[in-house]
Amino acid sequence: MIDNGNFDPNTSKPLFIERAVIGRAVVYHGDAYELVKTIGYPPDYGLLLTDPMYGKGATTKGATKGRGAGRIVGGSAIDEFDWKIDDDNKPFDPTPFLWFRKIVFWGGENYAHLLPPSPKWLVWDKRDGSPSDDNSDAELAWTNVPGKAIRVYRQLWRGVCRAGRENLSRGGAKLHPFQKPVGLGKFCILQAKLQPGETVIDLFAGSGAFGVAALELGHPVVLVEKEKHFFDICCDQVERAQRQQNLIPSAPLFNEELTA
Repeated sequence: MIDNGNFDPNTSKPLFIERAVIGRAVVYHGDAYELVKTIGYPPDYGLLLTDPMYGKGATTKGATKGRGAGRIVGGSAIDEFDWKIDDDNKPFDPTPFLWFRKIVFWGGENYAHLLPPSPKWLVWDKRDGSPSDDNSDAELAWTNVPGKAIRVYRQLWRGVCRAGRENLSRGGAKLHPFQKPVGLGKFCILQAKLQPGETVIDLFAGSGAFGVAALELGHPVVLVEKEKHFFDICCDQVERAQRQQNLIPSAPLFNEELTA
């Protein structure tokens, strides 16, 4: 079910553009800074797990040295317009989101000066034993989840060379320029030690990978995505995930078996 946004009575601005309710997932097309004021009291959520834009003005037209910037996904060429992220033009301010009981902020090293001290950082080792190139070997996440030890998740992720379900040989198309693996999302959720049925929210959802991870672990999800193209992808991904778990009765989707 998809509906249009309600309006803020104080500003007459829409709180969101669209909302899709898909099984145990609610997906919003809207601005996280606006929606966080209206989608429930933050302690009601088990975990905020997200990877925000943090003001680097990034696009994916620039490619690793020696590789062309063009990409082929599902036989279709992906051009610069498809990969442009319009919202990556200002620094990320985490302050409005620090009320959530448990938080995992990917890219936290880029705005650590705005975050409380934490002993519990997560590391995604993207090389997993392979040699370095001119991109980062790892990504970091600030957390306030239980524990004091830094933990490392390892999954190869370098251009088209990706391990796991996102591998091209398994139909793992690149859905977002800064897409994260579903396995990484599961790792984060398990580190947070949630209770069964607690809700996971991602306010900068991108391709919806963290939402898929939560659903596969039995948690309901709320996703927020500002860009229409990626909102549609999020809706598709959470629907596919639940169909594969028989949570939404429906005919199988084309190529569904390749995304399992």
